[in-house]
Amino acid sequence: MYTREDAREYLKTYKILKLECEMFLLYEFQQGNKSEISTQKTGRENERNLIKKIDNKDYQRKKHILRCIESVFKSLNYEEERIIKQKFFDRLKNQQIANKNFMSRTKMKYIVNKILDELVKKLNEK
Repeated sequence: MYTREDAREYLKTYKILKLECEMFLLYEFQQGNKSEISTQKTGRENERNLIKKIDNKDYQRKKHILRCIESVFKSLNYEEERIIKQKFFDRLKNQQIANKNFMSRTKMKYIVNKILDELVKKLNEK
């Protein structure tokens, strides 16, 4: 069950999550490491398979989060998108965002909370 705080953290780390998913895919689709290829069984196959399953689960979770964030971004209008980018990507303070967008801090916070609630709803849908 995701919360508003989780959604806030995912938006702050959106670029990092995206990079981690891309790195995982690059690593998965590379040619096998020559040191791991062996005709003899070493007993570490189960360990490697378990690590792959854990990594894959983590990748699937991150991919789900990214899909939800991107679908919320698509549903935003220009003003909302600009506020979210300023808040979470540019890391501006509330007063700075309100001043740049010619609105009160209360209205800006209301817009951010509305979008966070939308994201939480999408994250919890699965």
